[in-house]
Amino acid sequence: MCGEKTQFKKGHIPWKKGRFKEKKYKDCEVCFSPFAKSIRLSLEQWKNAKYCNRVCLGIAFSKSRMGVSRGKHSFEARKRMSLSSIGKVISPATRRKISMTLISKNSKGEKNPNWKGGITPENHKIRTSPEYVSWRKKVFARDCYSCQACARVGGKLHADHELPFALYPDLRFEVLNGRTLCAPCHRKIPTNNKAWKLPEFITAQYV
Repeated sequence: MCGEKTQFKKGHIPWKKGRFKEKKYKDCEVCFSPFAKSIRLSLEQWKNAKYCNRVCLGIAFSKSRMGVSRGKHSFEARKRMSLSSIGKVISPATRRKISMTLISKNSKGEKNPNWKGGITPENHKIRTSPEYVSWRKKVFARDCYSCQACARVGGKLHADHELPFALYPDLRFEVLNGRTLCAPCHRKIPTNNKAWKLPEFITAQYV
């Protein structure tokens, strides 16, 4: 083998045979631009090819499904409805109704496949509820987004309960019981350091 001449032998098929033939073209049925046959496509697949890329394929699929899965409105009607809603502001009450409708449609609580027996803490549920988020925004808006201790405007603000959250459940969503504090001032409040759990603190402040 060593020293043997390596040359083309009669009947040998080169590796690139058929790869550099004249390319075949088709016109895309969506954008009407010509596209060439890919070497990865078989002759049968090329025969059924209609679109130049996945974008045109998606457009064609959407048009084919129009009126089937999207209700009775045509594409032009949906476009007009979309343009007519530009600039409109949805009220908080309407947003709440939409949110509740979407929640009711989905599996919630024990119906959810990820249900683990209700292990979410009650404190977390309350602080992430829409009522608590609304109370927090109202407190910030009333105080003009400024700290009530150092008068700092903006930054990282906290909505603090003047009467502790844990001791007065009836006042958790009362705007008059809230005040805006920046993060440094909030850390100085005794209730933030859980001092309210001490009996002497409760006796001195709230008894």
